[in-house]
Amino acid sequence: MKIEHLVSVIIYCNQNDACLSRALESVMEQTYRHVEVIVAGIFHQPQSADMDSSALPVTFIHQTYQNAGEALNAGLKAAGGSLIKFINAGDELLPDCLLDQVYDMDSGVFSYIGYREADENNEGDADVISAFGNPLHDALMVSPGPLQCFLFSARDLLSVDGFDESFSDDFAMSTYDLLLRLLIKGTCLAACHKAGVILRSGKLADAQTEAVRLSVWTQNVQMLLNRAEISQETLHAIFTGFCQLKRISQDTTADQFSECGLLLANYVNSNPHHFAGFRFTPVIRELAGSEGNDTLINALSECNRELLAYSGFWEPQEIIDYRSSLLSASADFRDDYLTALFVLLNENQGKKIAVYGAGELGQRLISIIESAGFNVATIFDRNWDKIKLIGGIPVQNPEDISMSDVQIVIIASVAYRREISDFLRMQFPFVISF
Repeated sequence: MKIEHLVSVIIYCNQNDACLSRALESVMEQTYRHVEVIVAGIFHQPQSADMDSSALPVTFIHQTYQNAGEALNAGLKAAGGSLIKFINAGDELLPDCLLDQVYDMDSGVFSYIGYREADENNEGDADVISAFGNPLHDALMVSPGPLQCFLFSARDLLSVDGFDESFSDDFAMSTYDLLLRLLIKGTCLAACHKAGVILRSGKLADAQTEAVRLSVWTQNVQMLLNRAEISQETLHAIFTGFCQLKRISQDTTADQFSECGLLLANYVNSNPHHFAGFRFTPVIRELAGSEGNDTLINALSECNRELLAYSGFWEPQEIIDYRSSLLSASADFRDDYLTALFVLLNENQGKKIAVYGAGELGQRLISIIESAGFNVATIFDRNWDKIKLIGGIPVQNPEDISMSDVQIVIIASVAYRREISDFLRMQFPFVISF
């Protein structure tokens, strides 16, 4: 996407005047200048004399709203930009935040950037940069991040009707619901590997009530289960996410979990064909460790027994897939792997380098490779038709490797490394794969 699109920064303020000026100032100092600002909520409007003469245009929508979702939707309706950034009063954008995120935006894509968590009491801070394997599956298992970290296309937001206004004044849960709906719709996520937003510590955790989170999760999972087709990987993420929510839950949400478990059990009983070749033993074992799961455990156990009747063992790749889905968000690179990689690149200096995999692992690899002084010319990925550019690097069809003049392909995948390696060796034997 060319850097020429108007970005509407929508600031939600709920009687937080002391911090609003800080948020406004951080937007005014952005290196990306094609920006408008909209402030929605309850606040005292700054005096025009206090605004810098070179300041960006600001619209104030002073009104009482029932909740955060209603205020954010009001800001969205007033926005004139094709790209939308939401922040809370008190948050700050680092100077290059918008510039970095606009660079990676494309149709059907929304952008994530990390945040700097500032502890004002202890005068300390730490950068938090989330890692994503499959964004939808990760979101089903853990909240993908604060709303302030994302940059959206206005068209994508309108396609899912913006924020759900049925929540209480809960900024975090409105966020989680919106992100799930965008990902379920098929919107892609591009991650920028640096901090771009300053958040104040403690504020986010206070809003994460378990009951609301479970309600949001259940509502969106029901949307997924109503689809005619659903992949085994997505089913896996749903049931793993349910286990994780159950593990951290309190007794006050027991009734909600029973209802959610019944929803999942009914789906298993009604759609056994969706589970062909899918192993639930680890999920059953996890659920057996807590009370109130009998109906779901029985449904999964019955399905599992039918599968074991003709296949009594796990294929090695199935074990890898299961482990990868749990650990993809925290995948790391071993020292010996990086040493071997840089030895290979040093021995083949001047050769054209590509990375196979446009996901989180691939983007992290690119960052490491380029930090060492090497250039990545191309990214190959099966979703090349959905993601055109990542960090200015073109994403291409793996079938076109022979036409790309690439000489080294670095595989960025844990679960499917073997398959990709075999594909490269058989189809493109002239390419060095690592």
